[in-house]
Amino acid sequence: DCDAPSPVYITYAFSPDGDGVYDEFQAFSPCSLVEPELRIYSRWGELLFASDEQRRTWDGYMNDGALQTGIYVYVFKYGVAQRDGRVENFLRSGDLLLVQ
Repeated sequence: DCDAPSPVYITYAFSPDGDGVYDEFQAFSPCSLVEPELRIYSRWGELLFASDEQRRTWDGYMNDGALQTGIYVYVFKYGVAQRDGRVENFLRSGDLLLVQ
């Protein structure tokens, strides 16, 4: 059932070490989301990553350089289409841990 609230799962810690286990931060859902927007910020508010695509993952890099181990902030906006044609919008935000 993909009516609101749609299940969205978020990885709260990840280590992009190439071992195939939690190598990317991601927000995902088994449902088709409407206009998903994922933003990652430093703790000082600098935008590090932005994606408006269905594939919403971040590899811990910015400008081809690996970021340091630390706490970062994510903001994930998305909509869920309802059976009656309406789109209900949601906002999830919080901290994530990047371990290099």
